[in-house]
Amino acid sequence: MGAFMIYERCVYLLPFLYIYINAEWTYSEYFIESDKICTLGFTPRIIQIGKDGKSGAIVEELSYFSTLSGNFSYKCSFKVESNFEMGIFAVIQKMKLRKNATTGECIDYVQFRHSNSFQFGKVDINFHLGQNDKSWSNKHCGNINAMELDFNSLNHANQMKMLPYAFKDPKGKIEVRIYVANETIPSGTELDLKIAFTAYQHCSFDIGTAYKKCGVDTCIWHQYFNDGILNCPFTNCPDEGGCQIFYEAGIRPSASFMTKIMAAAIAGIFTMFIVFFTFLWLTRQCALCWSNSSSNTPNTTQMRPVPTMEYVQPPVQPGTPSMDKDLPPSYESLFPNA
Repeated sequence: MGAFMIYERCVYLLPFLYIYINAEWTYSEYFIESDKICTLGFTPRIIQIGKDGKSGAIVEELSYFSTLSGNFSYKCSFKVESNFEMGIFAVIQKMKLRKNATTGECIDYVQFRHSNSFQFGKVDINFHLGQNDKSWSNKHCGNINAMELDFNSLNHANQMKMLPYAFKDPKGKIEVRIYVANETIPSGTELDLKIAFTAYQHCSFDIGTAYKKCGVDTCIWHQYFNDGILNCPFTNCPDEGGCQIFYEAGIRPSASFMTKIMAAAIAGIFTMFIVFFTFLWLTRQCALCWSNSSSNTPNTTQMRPVPTMEYVQPPVQPGTPSMDKDLPPSYESLFPNA
């Protein structure tokens, strides 16, 4: 039993070992529903991304937009900043935001801008004069999936052209604004949003194999290539093997090794939980069965007949007159007048 328990614990910890070993290659994930992204305060939240395996972040919406009543508009602003003086790419991966069918204007939208601000103590001082100035990019809306691009509609002549739904900041400071209008979302309509932020640096001879070229003179962490996330904001999709290769063939890039490991780890965790609780349940059932069988077994000590206390006449010793024999008549009875 002891060896089995040790084996079970080792198998249970195996998925966590995989996650620990490959943790440096994962993206930092943030959800719009969380207070870490959108807050009612005046100071926008700041997402910090580092370098190497910690140079990527993904911000996405799970199901929060579907809970909006439409009575009030939804506004969310946050900032993404990189350390180590690296630039940042921002690429919209998925987006389902409404637009006016007649005018084509965005009802809901996403915007980017360069964040010209600095921290003075705990106060964020922004040099932009207002939220409606021309420093914001164009409004992005509509239905977009970065992994289902129509390559023929993009510019073949200039494959280093920026994607229309991407943004780039060489100083590593991007501000994001998300807006959902105060209009009731029709039944059956789902809003969605997912944005990938990737830190990049200028390519040089001392980078080695840790970084790969993504653009003319920009490089990103090598593990972000061919992972199903479009990190490079250019029309030829250099980090996913080229848009033309995948999209003209009608196939999608396969998931990276890390994505498979994470999926296997999550599945392994749930499997081990099921095995563990099943083992506990069986152990409890066996214990109950054993206790019930023990209680139903007749107790031989209690069922053994108790001997009765009967009088046993002691044996007659030799020379001792028996009480059952007649004694001779007494002298007085024979000679009464003597």
